[in-house]
Amino acid sequence: MYGGSFNPPHEGHLTLAQTARKLAALDQMWMLLAKGNPLKEGTAYEYAKMDDRIHMSHLLAQNDSDWLIPSTIEKHIHSHQTAD
Repeated sequence: MYGGSFNPPHEGHLTLAQTARKLAALDQMWMLLAKGNPLKEGTAYEYAKMDDRIHMSHLLAQNDSDWLIPSTIEKHIHSHQTAD
């Protein structure tokens, strides 16, 4: 699991994923797109729409799609915290 807001997903995210894959000999890595960040709530920080971030993540991963998989699970969960 590779969690983050990916707002927007960029080459730095991809480089980190590729490096982690190499160092840890990973077969797969799932990008877990966070709905939000409770540390940034109430600030001027704005998130791109989840669907847009999912689409951009797929574009970022398109050349590595055999192992780098953007997840949509957070889109269906009503909380953005690990535990309440």
